[in-house]
Amino acid sequence: MNLNIARNLLIFAFPLIISQGVQILMVQADSISAANISSETLAAISLAYGIFVPVIFFFAGVFSIIPQLIGFADGNKKLWEVNDIAYSALLISLLLPLLFIACYFAYKPLLLDFWSASESVESLATEYLDILMLSLPFITLGFSLRGFLSGLAILNAHLISVIFGCLAKVAYLYLAHQDQGLDIREIAFSTMLANVVILLVLAYKAQGKISSNRKLYHQDEDVSPKFTNIKVVLSKGIPLGIAMLFEVILFTLSMHYISGTSTENIAAYEVTRSLFSIMFIIPSSICIAMSIIISRKLAEAGRREVFQIAKTAAGLLLICMCVQFTILCNFIDYVQSAYALTDSVRGKIEMVIPILMICSVFDLLQYFLIAILRCLKQSIMIMASSIFSYFVMGMFFIYFVADQLVDAGGTHFEALWIAIASVFFLLTITLLFGYLRVQRNGLGFR
Repeated sequence: MNLNIARNLLIFAFPLIISQGVQILMVQADSISAANISSETLAAISLAYGIFVPVIFFFAGVFSIIPQLIGFADGNKKLWEVNDIAYSALLISLLLPLLFIACYFAYKPLLLDFWSASESVESLATEYLDILMLSLPFITLGFSLRGFLSGLAILNAHLISVIFGCLAKVAYLYLAHQDQGLDIREIAFSTMLANVVILLVLAYKAQGKISSNRKLYHQDEDVSPKFTNIKVVLSKGIPLGIAMLFEVILFTLSMHYISGTSTENIAAYEVTRSLFSIMFIIPSSICIAMSIIISRKLAEAGRREVFQIAKTAAGLLLICMCVQFTILCNFIDYVQSAYALTDSVRGKIEMVIPILMICSVFDLLQYFLIAILRCLKQSIMIMASSIFSYFVMGMFFIYFVADQLVDAGGTHFEALWIAIASVFFLLTITLLFGYLRVQRNGLGFR
């Protein structure tokens, strides 16, 4: 492991780690505020997020290609292309969510038919979701600007914007509570306010960088945006968005499967899934940092230096895996201090800890391989692997293999996590074969 490269990766990853942590706090603020109003309000927010989170994941995937495109163009000193990619992404981030909003309001009655909840909960969820959908352009514009700044290795801007957004949200919730008490619309407006503040901070930082880029042009050079990279952003970004969408679908299928069993299984699954997602903040941030650095180095240096960066990132992920194993070995003690678990739920969680360890290994490998393939602009391969593994084989493992394990004497909760581990293993193998094929075609790092 190259210590200098490892230090640079951690420097890049640190703002991303803090940013993701703050964003999780903002989501938790909604849940905590809703729980203080009523159980119906909390249930309504859960239902609304069940529809809104896949949309967010899709757009996050679409704009996750921007740092690679910007980094490669900036590494080649093509300042005109950097600006054109930025303007193309901004146009997409403004128009594409408007299409989603129009579809949502047109087909909202159909969505309500799929909710098996009381009318009061559906009504509250609709109020909350309406406001979240209207804030979607602010979120997507923020994704676009964050990708632009990340591609230029300006990561502190996102950290600062998220902190200001979180402070604005908390202040709004506090003032609303002191004034006339909270309701679900106030909670939704606080989320919209946070996204607007994040967007304004990112826009201020991005405008300054674009202005400084223009000063480097020759006086006779045309610097007006041509929007020539719209097709590139869409062709590379939409497959990544679909890939992330199907990752959400896997856990939606899992919740659907476990919800038909018992309350203890649902509680145990929610606890393990929540901590499992939190544990991967650091590995995912390292992989994002690696992809940003590699995209810039692909333009500046030979592929052998890039291979050293990838090996160093793999070493850091191996250290993360050891830390995760330590956390999982003491998992039940951490959980018991945060949740009031019954003996039944505690027993279920203890039983699947070895399976969670296996899942963490394959999940780390997935993050690493997806980051590598994203740097090599293999978006279609990532999308195809995700659809096949998360959806096609996910349904097979969850609804067939898991039932066979239960019939053989296992529990539903244990069978579900075995099915998820099988899906993670299959996706890892599929991505690995994909990279080996790219390497054999001479498009890899060596």
